Amino acid sequence: MKTGYTNAAGRCLVSSAGVNGRHVIVVVLGCHPSRIWTESENLIRWALGYAV
Repeated sequence: MKTGYTNAAGRCLVSSAGVNGRHVIVVVLGCHPSRIWTESENLIRWALGYAV
């Protein structure tokens, strides 16, 4: 959905996903740039009930 950066929050990523009528929004703040996409994916998988 959206990437960003602020001094207070650091590197940020807002993501969303849905499956079978269930939708989640994940916000990752202050994450190292090399891990931000993986962390977001892991949280989405967890929230939707998929093994990481």
